[in-house]
Amino acid sequence: MDGQGRVPPLGDGFVTKRSVWMGIAAGCAVAVAYLPGSDRAFGYDESVTIANFVRTPSLFDPFRKQVVYNNHVAFSFLEHLIYTITGSASERTMRFLPILCGAACVALLVTVLAARTTTWVALAAGALLATNPLFMGLTREARGYSLLCLCGVASTVTLLSLQRSDSFWRELIYVGLLALGLATHLYMVFVISGQIVFVIARREMSAKWAIRWLAGAIIGSSAYVELVSAMRSTNRGSVFQPGFPRDLVGELLGHASPTLIITGVGVGLTLWSLRRQRETRALALFFVAVVLLLWLVLAPRDLYPRFFVWAAPAVVVAAATGLYRVGVRRVTTAAVAIACLFAFAVSFDGYGSDQFANRAAVPAVAAAQSRGKQVCGLGTSTEALASYAQHVRFAYLPTDFARCDLLVALEPAQDARLLRSALAFYTHHRSLDARTPGLILWN
Repeated sequence: MDGQGRVPPLGDGFVTKRSVWMGIAAGCAVAVAYLPGSDRAFGYDESVTIANFVRTPSLFDPFRKQVVYNNHVAFSFLEHLIYTITGSASERTMRFLPILCGAACVALLVTVLAARTTTWVALAAGALLATNPLFMGLTREARGYSLLCLCGVASTVTLLSLQRSDSFWRELIYVGLLALGLATHLYMVFVISGQIVFVIARREMSAKWAIRWLAGAIIGSSAYVELVSAMRSTNRGSVFQPGFPRDLVGELLGHASPTLIITGVGVGLTLWSLRRQRETRALALFFVAVVLLLWLVLAPRDLYPRFFVWAAPAVVVAAATGLYRVGVRRVTTAAVAIACLFAFAVSFDGYGSDQFANRAAVPAVAAAQSRGKQVCGLGTSTEALASYAQHVRFAYLPTDFARCDLLVALEPAQDARLLRSALAFYTHHRSLDARTPGLILWN
């Protein structure tokens, strides 16, 4: 801090041994907190990822296949590498990488903030990020969102470092992080665009920056060369989602009402205090413009708050900085503690339990298939079985039941009308335990 009590910009100064150890401690704490329950059954998207892009014959399959945008290419490749080395695609093994990336993201954030702001801001931001339900939930899944977050934070820190001092190795790291993030998820393009806006607002635009961004974009987008046609063919059209901005703000600020209020106050105080800075105004307008463009103009059917998880680190930094400016340390510490407690409570329910009964259905499915019976799944939720059972057919219509000896319903409420027809067709059924209880039906 300076003599006027202002928090210095993130890019000033260097990390210290103390800040590094703080970051390591924070990262280890996050990893320890996230690991319990990592052996729970795969969720829907995880199951699709593991079955189609990870547990496959070739290490390069992630660069060749796509299923409704579920393939986070670079992440799938890294997971496939782990599968190839360990020979295991178990839940705990496949979730190790995303948890490691999430822990590293928190560790890096705490390290940089501890060196360049204050210990309180660093710990508050780290705690708010680690307990954010959106960040926590996605980090504890075998998906690429925590890797996307890590690339976003690490590339931003590297950009700020490059502004201070040019270096070939820093340039190489920066381009590599941009490419890795983009190859993981296409929404990394908004992180890169935000960095471009930041540099232009600081009036530091140069040919060197343009070359760095172009190199990162070309290398990262090359991962999609063989997937372009598949991604185009799975375009699911446009649907206006009126509640999207509300849902996005709620998820980024912590979901729970007390957390949302406390975090929102911190973010508001920071934005107000920095309102005269060109880069603050430019980035705020850019983010609003991106959300409005996607919400009102493009309106893709697949538009979810989780695609914006890369913004969560910036939100918690702004929240912690704003709360620090309040000055009454006991009050602000208590406020952050309350925010973290309520945010964690959102994720605590079902922290280690199975979301779907896909794994619970395996014995019945295996027994039926061993007797030459045809197993089917009710509706699209059948894909959640993909990582546990093969050769399961889809049943979308009542007429499909005639060819299904055993029917598995993983999300009965989603296909209520079809389920009623199934209950009338099959003479026997039993429940499968999970947070979303399932059913097995047979004659």
